[in-house]
Amino acid sequence: MMKMFEAITYKKSEHHSIQNIIQTIAITLTGKRYLLVLDDVWTVGRSQWEDFMLYIKRGAPGSSILLTSRNRNVAEAVEPTDLLKLLSLSKDDSWTVFTQIIGEDIKGLDSELLEVGREIVNKCGGVPLAIKVLANVLRGKTRIEQWKAVRDSNLLDAEDKEHRVLASLMLSYSHLPSHLKRCFTICSLFPKGLPLDKQQMVDQWIAHNVISLTHGYNCLEDVGDECFNSLVQVSFLQDVKEYFGRVCYEMHDLLHDLAQFILDEQISTNVPKDATSSTKYHKYFSLVQQPKKPLPRMFFKNARAIYVDGGDCDDIIFNKAKNAKHLCSIIANNNLSTTMLTAIFQTKHLKYLEMSRLQCESLPETMSDIWSLQALHLECSSLLELPKSIGKLQKLRTLNLSWCMKLKFLPDSIGDCNMLSSIYLCQYMELAALPNSIGRNKKLRVLKLDHTKIKELPVVITKLRNLQCLSLRNCYRLVELPKGIGNLDKLQVLNLEYCVQLVELPKDINNLEKLHVLNLENCGELVNLPKGTSKLEKL
Repeated sequence: MMKMFEAITYKKSEHHSIQNIIQTIAITLTGKRYLLVLDDVWTVGRSQWEDFMLYIKRGAPGSSILLTSRNRNVAEAVEPTDLLKLLSLSKDDSWTVFTQIIGEDIKGLDSELLEVGREIVNKCGGVPLAIKVLANVLRGKTRIEQWKAVRDSNLLDAEDKEHRVLASLMLSYSHLPSHLKRCFTICSLFPKGLPLDKQQMVDQWIAHNVISLTHGYNCLEDVGDECFNSLVQVSFLQDVKEYFGRVCYEMHDLLHDLAQFILDEQISTNVPKDATSSTKYHKYFSLVQQPKKPLPRMFFKNARAIYVDGGDCDDIIFNKAKNAKHLCSIIANNNLSTTMLTAIFQTKHLKYLEMSRLQCESLPETMSDIWSLQALHLECSSLLELPKSIGKLQKLRTLNLSWCMKLKFLPDSIGDCNMLSSIYLCQYMELAALPNSIGRNKKLRVLKLDHTKIKELPVVITKLRNLQCLSLRNCYRLVELPKGIGNLDKLQVLNLEYCVQLVELPKDINNLEKLHVLNLENCGELVNLPKGTSKLEKL
């Protein structure tokens, strides 16, 4: 229901009641012929499907639902008109998929190596995902010994198809560099099927110290981008797309299973009955179902990360989390009380904090006591102000306040966050101005102010010489850009889409030699374009 609502309205579902979501879907579909695609479904409860169908049966004749699932019980629960069972790929089609992924390199491979390749493909049992990941493992490898090592792996000798696929994935995982292995397993902290945010994942990797600066890089965020792209290239992450101005992606269910299998006892997806002794090895907690009984004081003694989604977890979880000396990441999709916020802010070694569905107008000043905090992601539709002492967060690298729709200003102390690299202030915010102190954030690389009421930017913005991306999409009140914007000599992306009152661009915009993307779409009042636009890669 949530995903349908967001697809129909282009709005975040968590800012609306379930009644409003259901009503909106029903009204939108009533009398219209539609095609609804539900991909990779696992819900098998018949009563749940009956409730779901109650609201979508109002469409016009000819409306259809296309559902895919790897679980036959799902098909039986929905009672489909037509049931199609997909067969495995033929050997020829499997080979075609394999060679397409290998690419042009396939032409330079000798016959012996190609024969080994066919044997590897045949072991994949016609499963596209298995073929895809192994092809990515072998792409760029030209030594026969490397291909034979994959072919001769005992992992591929499993009899049933499902275990053979997992074996293929495990084999692909074994070929990853050690830092990518750690990045991959951290991704399993989130529940299956959840669209994930690239920037938030990179921030997680930084918080967990799984990436570090290497030769040729002077910024951890750039290293994180490279790691992300590498995992996409080998198909461990997929379906990368932009969603509300953010880069999002998904992890295939089988790869999610693999990541949690690798972590083994280090990850817990529920609270064990024997909470005292069963958690001594757990480092990562991904809790969707809330514990019903009080937890021992040192339950999270060895915890590195806690993910909590839904439910009333105030007294049960976060009162105990403050005792975790190694805890560096908290993700809470809950309406937390002020008491619990205070408890979270007592976690002194926390590096990553993500909180959504909050319903508070302000945050305790004690938030600024988390001296180690590097990334703060807040979604709070009621938030009116940030703590005035936020400038004490000297290690803060990312500040994401998107969907804090009532927030009108940033504290002046924001300029004291001298490590700040990315600021996201997007999506229907009341924000109308930035403080002049932002000119002190010399390391700022990304500034996104989409869908805000910004009228003008402070002149000090032109002093941010490390700024690479400036996005003002849908800033419908923006009248002009500051003179001196040409000083931003590292600026690569300038997004002014739907800045409908913008009449002209500063002449010195021609000085932006590294600018390769300039988005002026739907800037209807813009009189003329500056010279030098022919140098752009995308206009």
